[in-house]
Amino acid sequence: MAFKLFTITCLLLPLINLVALATSIDRKPSAFKFLINLQGLQEGDKAQEIPQLRKYLKHFGYLSNTTEIQDTNNVFDQNIAYAIKTYQNFYRLKPTGTLDTATISMMMRPRCGVIDKIHATSNNFSHLLYSYFDDKGRWPKDKRSLTYAFPSGTNEAVNAPVALAFETWRKVVMDFTFTLIDDYASADLKLSFQRGDHGDRYPFDGPNGILAHSFEPPVGILHFDADENFVVDGNPNGYDLGSVALHEIGHLLGLFHSTDEDAIMYPIIPYGETKGLALDDIQGIKNLYSNF
Repeated sequence: MAFKLFTITCLLLPLINLVALATSIDRKPSAFKFLINLQGLQEGDKAQEIPQLRKYLKHFGYLSNTTEIQDTNNVFDQNIAYAIKTYQNFYRLKPTGTLDTATISMMMRPRCGVIDKIHATSNNFSHLLYSYFDDKGRWPKDKRSLTYAFPSGTNEAVNAPVALAFETWRKVVMDFTFTLIDDYASADLKLSFQRGDHGDRYPFDGPNGILAHSFEPPVGILHFDADENFVVDGNPNGYDLGSVALHEIGHLLGLFHSTDEDAIMYPIIPYGETKGLALDDIQGIKNLYSNF
């Protein structure tokens, strides 16, 4: 089942482009398409897309903030090479520090907008690969009955897959309840479809780039990119809304990204596929709320 939604401004959003359905995802417009022109680059090389590469690496946590002059520099410098190597380690690629084919292919895949970079609180390099936010944010014991809401005008077709995603997490952390309410302003968790610069300092980038992003407890905000091709009911011709919601709700509960490809908290959510919780996700959320 495909559907259309209204944003907070009640504008109808074309979530399914019928013409594009016959086209391979690789041939669709992509926010990360600039990366194709960087394939094969290594330290010391120059390219006009390097400032875009810096922006990408900074957004996902691999490159620290730099000066305005450095941001406009078109040189593949030592800092970029180190950032690329860190990225390759996270995604279990050969850590060459160069933009080889496998690395470019991975970097171009649509994904969550929350950063990747391994934190000191992560559980990486063991058989379980989940991680938490720096402050290990989580909901206190007296705040486990959470309400959530969409802005007025959002298509009700989103309700069922999102409710199922909440229920999937509830079955793991059973002292939580999640209740859909109509009052968006008073909800503990505010979910909405946004596009472009929507006021949270993390603008969306158009189709086939950042699919959604969310904020850890107690912020409780989840934004889906309204320009993406979201689908429900197992439709393979888009990004499964339930799977994206399941991932982002993990962030709302306090989980960070995992390097386990099977985990729902892996940053990349494939086009046309559905995902559920893996052992890594289950153990991660249980450990986060164990004896707390």
